[in-house]
Amino acid sequence: MKKILINIAVIFLIVLIFDRLFSFVFTKYIFEKTISGESGGSLNYLLEKKKNADYIILGSSRAKHQVDPEKLTAINGIGYNAGINGVGTILHSNIVLDIMLHENFKPKIILLQVDAVNFATENLENYLYGLSSLYPFFKKSPLLQNSLKELALEERLKLNFDTYKFNGKITNIFLNYFKQNSVAKNDGFDPLYQTMDTINQQNLSFAKFTFSAKKLQILNNIITSCKQNNIQLVIIFPPYYKNVNYREDEIIFLKKYIKNISGKVVIIDMGNVTNLPEIQDAQNWKDIGHLNNIGAAKFSASLNDSIKKYFP
Repeated sequence: MKKILINIAVIFLIVLIFDRLFSFVFTKYIFEKTISGESGGSLNYLLEKKKNADYIILGSSRAKHQVDPEKLTAINGIGYNAGINGVGTILHSNIVLDIMLHENFKPKIILLQVDAVNFATENLENYLYGLSSLYPFFKKSPLLQNSLKELALEERLKLNFDTYKFNGKITNIFLNYFKQNSVAKNDGFDPLYQTMDTINQQNLSFAKFTFSAKKLQILNNIITSCKQNNIQLVIIFPPYYKNVNYREDEIIFLKKYIKNISGKVVIIDMGNVTNLPEIQDAQNWKDIGHLNNIGAAKFSASLNDSIKKYFP
């Protein structure tokens, strides 16, 4: 029995040494030099290439594909769209901000895309949805470290291995690493060129929901962090096609909640698409939640007009 335990300990030690060595080499010589892709490369690009940006756009794919910094002429300086596909929680944006501040990156303005529906009470799995893309930045975000303590025991144990933080991402990271020289300087905006198929469009309805206290607290954290670091926060509620998923009462609640925390936060409510006649036609949409390149140009122009009221 003693021999078996010794063999297990030796094997574990070998695995641990390999884990630490591989992770160190991979991080230093591959991952940190990768500046494209949704597996951490785009965040590397932000931290390495865009620290001179005056304003940063944070949010989900509804920010990444819909807000064009080139159209936001009302804001002086350089802008960068740091929206990320496949994330819907406010926690993800909070952690990206935390990483930026850890790296001493403090833009003058942050434009935060927010959807009321993402504040609904839900299970823990959905609450932490999308955070795996940030695992490689574990050491750069105390907030990420604390958030992952809420994961199931099995997942927390796996995170003790550095290589697990790249689980499922290594191939994509390698591919993006080898094409890094072809990555042009960009502003992060990624327009969509498809047009929505209205033939199979379904009319969806959504019941009212209960707000998640955790998610409201995270929004509070973002507002407070921006205030403490002298960053002007602008919160944007974008529209949906035909107001699918539009939550007027919930948006009203969130606006009051935000103002109670800080009256200095700028809120731009563009959630009701009927107030934006120029983008209501289906030809402006890729799907019910995402404008295509034509619609994004119109939306960004309208957003710029709204911003002018606050940044004359």
